[in-house]
Amino acid sequence: MKGLVVAKVIYYVLVFCWLLQITLQGYTRALIVPTVVLIVYGLVLNYKMRKK
Repeated sequence: MKGLVVAKVIYYVLVFCWLLQITLQGYTRALIVPTVVLIVYGLVLNYKMRKK
């Protein structure tokens, strides 16, 4: 369970950094890959949280 809490904290930090990047520079082509990674990471984390 502790691993899921750490994964959740990492996810929120990454989302915060992603939103900060969009706020400062706007959405550029360079953010396509991080966006996809965050979506997949969020889906996997959601699946693991429901499973427990």
